[in-house]
Amino acid sequence: MVENTRLRLIKLAVKRYGHDELAKRLRIGPEQLDDWISGEHAVPNTKILAVIDLLDRLGALGDDA
Repeated sequence: MVENTRLRLIKLAVKRYGHDELAKRLRIGPEQLDDWISGEHAVPNTKILAVIDLLDRLGALGDDA
């Protein structure tokens, strides 16, 4: 379940920022982002926290988050 939540957050961030821009903001290569999306590699805690922060800045998590 945790991995499903992480993947949903990553996909939402890609939708909001775009693939290449999200990779840039996370300071990773686009290939690494692809690996996370495909489930080939797990998203590290530090990066998922960065994704949550990016989404929160956009208000993409909703007012009640």
